[in-house]
Amino acid sequence: MSEFPVPVTNISSSIMNGFSQWAWSNNPNPDVVSPQICIDSLLRISSLLHKNSGGDDDKSSSFSTVSTIPCLTSILLKLIGLAIILGACLNKSPLLYNIITTKSTAGLSLSSLYAESIMYANSAFYSYLHNNPFTAWGENAVLFVQTIIVVFLVWHYNTNTPDSTARKTTTASIGFEHRLSAITILSSYMITILYVVQPKYYYLLLSMNLPMTIYARGILIYTIYSCKHTGANSLITHSMNLFGSLIRIVTTIGEVGWDVPLLASYGFGVWLNSTLLCQFWVYRFNTKKYLKSLQDKKKED
Repeated sequence: MSEFPVPVTNISSSIMNGFSQWAWSNNPNPDVVSPQICIDSLLRISSLLHKNSGGDDDKSSSFSTVSTIPCLTSILLKLIGLAIILGACLNKSPLLYNIITTKSTAGLSLSSLYAESIMYANSAFYSYLHNNPFTAWGENAVLFVQTIIVVFLVWHYNTNTPDSTARKTTTASIGFEHRLSAITILSSYMITILYVVQPKYYYLLLSMNLPMTIYARGILIYTIYSCKHTGANSLITHSMNLFGSLIRIVTTIGEVGWDVPLLASYGFGVWLNSTLLCQFWVYRFNTKKYLKSLQDKKKED
């Protein structure tokens, strides 16, 4: 860790050192980007700017500027990662709003939600166990929690769908045994990953995610196709999923490196989320009719 000049107070030094560790540690290119390299580079530029303020030219200033670019790029990627995590906090809010206001889970597949929760858990645990920066995977943890909330709402509202077409998209009867089994299986799975699976097998988490992603999104695509409308699904949520997957490809390369399994999972996400967005456009008129029928039913009740 780089030491700061004497004039810098201990508090400022601690803050700067903490920031440098957050911004530049665990970089996939430690020979180019590291706390010590970046701090020294920034201090050198500051000194050169002060020295050249009188109009003197120093060729080393150009070299220092170039060497600082990777450090600044790393900070930019961190900030983008934080923005994605903050956006993820609102990702499923439109979906939750649709379910609560319509009291319907039409267009949603419970099995798809189960697979989606495992998918997000796998991505979060894979990065956590590999000590990847939180800004490179934090949204997966956030989306996992939100998906679990959606599952609980489906459990609660699945009997309130107004027609047979909607009812066949979720489990016909979700009793106590079903719910207890689901919670037990998920809890046991998470404990196994954290405390039983050996590091040499961590790659299996993302290997599982590829078929899991195809199943989770595929069954949802099929469910919407069967209903001929998008029901409670949210266009905003799926648009954010697509945008997030595209951005994550860039930030993963910058913060983690060319992790092929991780990049492949985001690539499949882009393809499948694009397909879902196409369905919103294809079934837009049917969805309007369906939502209108729900409103009419609520007025009658």
